[in-house]
Amino acid sequence: MNNGFEEKIYPSNYKDRSNLPRLYIKEIKREEIDEIFEVDYKAKYIKNLFNLSTNKTGSQFRIGTIDAELAKQNGFERTDKYYYEKIVEEDEIEVKQIKKIYRIDKF
Repeated sequence: MNNGFEEKIYPSNYKDRSNLPRLYIKEIKREEIDEIFEVDYKAKYIKNLFNLSTNKTGSQFRIGTIDAELAKQNGFERTDKYYYEKIVEEDEIEVKQIKKIYRIDKF
């Protein structure tokens, strides 16, 4: 906030607004950009990488996948037509940071 970022306000019609991540946005000139990248977090659980949910409850995390066979092998529950999730304890996973760097001239 001290550097000119403003918190994104979600529209009132967004479902579960209170559970959405807090985002801060700042508009800058293209010439001010040194690097563009995206950071994602995955959970390594029993030798496989899974999606990691941001809604941590106590020492538990929600991990997920679209891979039905992998989900079945690891005891996941189907939570959507093509998605499976499982709640795990923090000490059962290793959080991995995935950083994808984009070329500035593509923007």
